[in-house]
Amino acid sequence: MPVFGGPDPTPSTSSSSLPIAPPAPSPPPSSSSLAPSSPTRTLSPAAAAALARAQPAPRPTSRAEAHSARLDQEGGEEFRPDRKDLLAYHRVLDSQFLPNVSKTQAVETLSTLHTILSNLLSPPAPSQAHKYRHIRLSNPLIQRIILTPASGSAKDFLVLCGWKREVKEFEEALVWRGGEGQVYRVRCGRLVVEGKLRAAKEAEERERRYKESEKEAEAARKEKALLAYEEDRLSRAERDERERLVREARAALPSPPVIPRPTGPSPYLPRAPPSSLPFHAAAAADPEAGTDDPPPSYGESARTHSHSSAASLPFPGAGVAIAHRSRGGRRLRSRYCTDAAGIDEVARRERLCVRNGAGDPSCRQARRRDCCASQRRYRLGLSSRRSAQDLRREDAGVGCGSGLDGGRHRHPPSLRGVRLPYEVEEAGAAFS
Repeated sequence: MPVFGGPDPTPSTSSSSLPIAPPAPSPPPSSSSLAPSSPTRTLSPAAAAALARAQPAPRPTSRAEAHSARLDQEGGEEFRPDRKDLLAYHRVLDSQFLPNVSKTQAVETLSTLHTILSNLLSPPAPSQAHKYRHIRLSNPLIQRIILTPASGSAKDFLVLCGWKREVKEFEEALVWRGGEGQVYRVRCGRLVVEGKLRAAKEAEERERRYKESEKEAEAARKEKALLAYEEDRLSRAERDERERLVREARAALPSPPVIPRPTGPSPYLPRAPPSSLPFHAAAAADPEAGTDDPPPSYGESARTHSHSSAASLPFPGAGVAIAHRSRGGRRLRSRYCTDAAGIDEVARRERLCVRNGAGDPSCRQARRRDCCASQRRYRLGLSSRRSAQDLRREDAGVGCGSGLDGGRHRHPPSLRGVRLPYEVEEAGAAFS
């Protein structure tokens, strides 16, 4: 029913009959369009990291990217497993592997294990991740580094990390099959290997420094020994050169002139009998010539010589040696008469003894005086040291307290430095 006053409900084809729609509202201007154009600001590393964490992770587009994303979600950079889960790994390395290998071999094997585990967790080429899950045991490098050291303890460690032994086409290999908890075991093994590898490298470095120090010390000892040998050789050569120069200098000097030295008569020359030589000749030729005769006697033969014959008694001159011998036949030392006046006095006193023989009763005092004087001269011959007081007493004729009369008689004045022979009486009788 049409409404009056209203529009015609029948549509019209003309444009004037269509209603006109109101214009759409324009969108509000954005802040970027309202803000003036400004240069882009650089974010700090912390802000960039926070922004990256806030953004959703991109969806993986391949199997390799999905494998890497799953490993990151399970472990992450701060992987800290329970210590009880690491005991089995430490036991294999500490008790079976490390004690049975050298430090260099330990570093090499642990480095290889760390490379295998790292390639499994983070493949260098994600498209070839399956290649790092297969280890051929026939590989020479694997045999030398994994199987041979410590009876294959490194192989046991890989088995503990999830590898399993398989034989395919008559070829033995270790294959890692992914499963529940296998990645966790691999990460635990890599964590243990990293710690052991650091300790092994430090031990190897210490051993290397020790060996180098030993080599340096040995080289220093050898050098010191060579220097000592060279120094000794030079010192010996220098000493030999000095000795050679001294010998040449001595050989170049003129020989010293030969100085004749006076020598006495040889005791091995034949001696003439004492009776065939005069007294002074026998005394000059041999100090001991004519001393083997018996002591003088005081008998008739001595009284037959007169004063004149005693005066002509020959006596050795000054500086001539006189041989002395005691009455018992013991040889005494020789003296030299150096005073001519003393020699004359000796001859005078001996002539007095010859004139007053032992058979004359009036000459008893003279006999005692002569005997005491002979003893005194004998004593003075053994020791030529006499004090001035003794010499003055002897020159004054004071009794010395010795002799046959007990010192009651007085000695005649003595001669200093003169010893009288006991054979004067007999010699005087022989040459009278």
